[in-house]
This record gives sequence, C-alpha cells and structure tokens, in this order.
Amino acid sequence: MTDLADGAAFDPAQGMWRVLAAAPPGLRGAVQVAAWTGSEFLVVAHAVLGNATSSGGAGARYRPADDAWTPMAVGPIGDRYNAASVWTGAELLVVGGHGSQSLAEPAAMAYSPTTDRWRVVDTPDFVPRRSVNLAWTGTTVLAVGLIEICAAADVGPCGNLKPALAAFDPHTSRWSALNADALGPPGNPDYVYGFIRSAFWTGHALVVVDRTQSIVIYQPDLGQWSAPLATGCADTRATGFDVPEVWTPAGLLLVCRTGDLYQSSEDVTSWTKIAGAPPLEPVQRPAAQWTGHELVIWGGQLSKPFNPTSDTGALLAP
Repeated sequence: MTDLADGAAFDPAQGMWRVLAAAPPGLRGAVQVAAWTGSEFLVVAHAVLGNATSSGGAGARYRPADDAWTPMAVGPIGDRYNAASVWTGAELLVVGGHGSQSLAEPAAMAYSPTTDRWRVVDTPDFVPRRSVNLAWTGTTVLAVGLIEICAAADVGPCGNLKPALAAFDPHTSRWSALNADALGPPGNPDYVYGFIRSAFWTGHALVVVDRTQSIVIYQPDLGQWSAPLATGCADTRATGFDVPEVWTPAGLLLVCRTGDLYQSSEDVTSWTKIAGAPPLEPVQRPAAQWTGHELVIWGGQLSKPFNPTSDTGALLAP
C-alpha cells in the first residue's frame, strides 16, 4: 500500500482540475479528519505502512488563495478511523473513531487555527463515539451515532450498542443528552460502524440517514423526531452504488444503490427522480460535493481494477 501526499482542486465553472502545492513533510496517507473554515482546508492524516501505522496526527492547513500549506501543531488525535469532524466557526471539533478494535482516546478534541493549539474536550458517556456524524447549527454541534453500553469486565470489542444524540456548546464546552429513540430499538443488527450514513443541518432541523437509507428528522426546538420517511429508492440494501448523501438549499440529493438520483423537497417529505445512473461503474464511497449548481462525484472504490480513463468522475446539474 502506498501513502500519498498529493492533491488537486476542481473548478466547476471552468470544468478543470489543478494540482495543489506539495504538502508539508509527514502529511501523507489516509485522511482522518478534514474541515473547511471558509478560507482554509484543515487536514489531519496518518500513514499506513504495510500492516503497521505511524504515530498519526500529522496535520496541515491549505489556503487556496495562496496555494500554500501551513503545518498544524501535533495534537492528541493519534491514529484513528471513522472519526467525525466539523468546523464550529472557531475550531475544528473531532469526535469518536477507533484504533484497531477499541475506541480511540481521547474521545473528543478541538483545534484552533488562531492559536495553532489542540485541546482535549471532556466527553460524557452519552456522547456517540461509533458511527458518529456531526452537524453544526450555527450555535451548537449535534452529534448522532452509537454508544457502547458494555461492562468494564467484558473482553474484546463491545457489541452492545444503542443510538445516541448529544449537543455540544463550543462556548462552554459542555454536552447535553438528547432523545435518540427514533433511531431504532436496542439490539438492531444494523448497529455497526457506518450505521449513520450522514447527518445534515437544514437551518431548522437535523436530517439523519441511516445504513438502510431510511431518513428521520429531529427538531431541536420541539425535541421531537419524525416518523421514518420513505425515499424513491426501490432497494436500499442491494449492492451497487454507495454514494454519500449531499445536502443542498433545495433539499437532499440521494443516489440509490441502482445509481438513480433523487432530490427531496426542502422539508424532505417528497422526492423527485432527477436522473438515472451516472456514467460510472457502480462506485463505493466516493467523494460527493454540491458546488452550488452541480453534484460532483469523484473517486471511491470499485469491485474491479480501476480504469483512470473511464472511471474518473462525473458531474450532474439537476
């Protein structure tokens, strides 16, 4: 396995890519967490060397206006997988993830570009750390995912999981527990890493998409969840495309396993088929971004050897 340290930027208006400036030494390998601040792209990565990993936690800030990188202070993040990250307006907040077969420690931390310092964030047991997704409301971070409820004497990975929802106030660094009952009963066989596919803040509610592409909506002002909402996808468990959902001002863009693209209404109560499958092989977990007028799908994994000529990416303007 080769650790990469290169990158590129895509301009949707020009339909062109450009190569980024070389990253600082030590910033290479799998990306652990990343966030856009409004002016800089924050990246923390770790190198995978054969069957062993580096000490991890190397990070840097990329400024597109200058095409330049600035190394970040090495913090307490260490090597971890499946952590969630979000920009709060002042800090990069990182929550959850695991190293090997156990939960990574510390459970949460935050980085300030202004001071170039990390701080450990105290995390109560009710804060989700597995399959966690974060959404920023403008004042609060909402964390949705799974918590482990196993005894200290249990040996091996904890398999007793239940859904959880928590709110974090970055000004006080305090967490509060919220109702997560709508995410399913205890013992759900789908409670694994990846149970929560995505979570988005609409401006007034939290939209959560689970492993089966079932959707529920949480309204913080009422403390209530909606009933599960159906999508236009015919078979949510079939093999095929596995593209992350994308939120737009007009609603949610959802690519079905078949590759069909649906867009929801702004309140996510109705769906319209926008297009059939993109001109790609059924790709697994590519990058997907909404540019303001186009959906960009890039990279990912294929069940056959990658073809750089035909399997590079696609654009769709609904």
